[in-house]
Amino acid sequence: MKRHFQAVSWSLLTLAALSSNAVAETFVPISKVVEATATAPFECGEYDRKSGSCTSISRLQLTGGKLVNDAEFAVAAGTVIRFGFAQKYRIVEGWACADMRAGRLSVTQAGTRKETRRAKEFVRRDLAAMGKICAGYFQIAPRQYQVRFRTYSGKAMPGKDTVVQFFEQKPALRP
Repeated sequence: MKRHFQAVSWSLLTLAALSSNAVAETFVPISKVVEATATAPFECGEYDRKSGSCTSISRLQLTGGKLVNDAEFAVAAGTVIRFGFAQKYRIVEGWACADMRAGRLSVTQAGTRKETRRAKEFVRRDLAAMGKICAGYFQIAPRQYQVRFRTYSGKAMPGKDTVVQFFEQKPALRP
């Protein structure tokens, strides 16, 4: 269960892993990613081709020079619990940077009171552990990017990279 929550929390920023082996070299500033995916606004985490579903779905918007990320994800804690997560990111040299502890977490579909409380506490702890991070997008193919993470100070966060894909229609959400 802990591993699943950790995977979900990292996908809060990236929201669409397809392959951990993909390598991309062309950095694309987040403002250009949003522009390039305007007709495909749904960023999908851990996309599963067979089911056409994601573990998380995000919509990125630029507002007043900041990136706003509205995300949703589900976790299985006996029953499926769906969360919403809203976060504003500063744009620093084209990277999206935020203190993950400052995001707004909400429950959009609850399980039992105990399951929901446990899941929410775990997600909050995981977000707090992530702290201040930045995400940079590196293009692999049209609407597909490798997202690399680093700290505010620029130190790479090995093992956290993921691949995201953008879709025109909102894919199904799965835990």
